[in-house]
Amino acid sequence: MVGMTPKKPLSLDANLVFDLARENEFAHEFREVFQAKGYGLVLPPTAV
Repeated sequence: MVGMTPKKPLSLDANLVFDLARENEFAHEFREVFQAKGYGLVLPPTAV
């Protein structure tokens, strides 16, 4: 992992996952922006 920045976890609410599944544009923009900033999006088991 030389030269790579480790990802910072960001817990998601289940509603955002539903918005991604519905292909809502704002949800995909959120995902793209936060992934570009080095966040790994995580859905905790309690939200599943």
